[in-house]
Amino acid sequence: MKKIKKEDIWPSTLKITLKMTVIALFSGLALGLKIAFAFLPNIEFVTFILMFSIIFFRIEVGFGIINVFCALNMVYFGVADWSIMYFIIFNLYGVIMFLCKPLVYWGWWMIIIICGLMGYLFGTLYALQVTILYDQSVGLAYWIKGLTFDAIHGTSNIVICAVFYPIVYKLMQTLYPKWPYLFNKKFIKYLQKDKPQIEPATTVPLDSNNKKIPVE
Repeated sequence: MKKIKKEDIWPSTLKITLKMTVIALFSGLALGLKIAFAFLPNIEFVTFILMFSIIFFRIEVGFGIINVFCALNMVYFGVADWSIMYFIIFNLYGVIMFLCKPLVYWGWWMIIIICGLMGYLFGTLYALQVTILYDQSVGLAYWIKGLTFDAIHGTSNIVICAVFYPIVYKLMQTLYPKWPYLFNKKFIKYLQKDKPQIEPATTVPLDSNNKKIPVE
């Protein structure tokens, strides 16, 4: 008999509704924290939230969070050249994190390194757009001027990931059994491989007097 998975019992409409809820929740959380910490230069939770969304959730949920956040960010702060670049950079980061998921599952500290590098390189990637739109000298000047901010950005990403990733991981471990269809298969396999295997019970041969027969 085919084993029925818990996720197969859920109606498809409920699955879609909960996926949309998670997308709205985490994209709104990313924007809210960005606004709350706007007074601090380049210290943000956005990269961490968007990247752990790729690590834990299904691909449509993870990239949904990224693109809804970018859209909300554009609505709140207005349309500018940087708002389009947000879509490009964060989707690029999402693809990189998607490809690096096995590394993060192998060693959780890898997300610290990856998110740190993303912070250090953010200004460089944006400077490429400035170079294309304006001039090479303008792009170079923008990049040099922003090196200090990039250093703060990357370092803060490292600290945020080191502090909060273990907490978020424990939370996702708790939520997975309740809503398994929200999470990607690699994360599920990673959780399942660490479960202790129960050895099958062995049958001891007995004689007519119910005494154990020694086995050579």
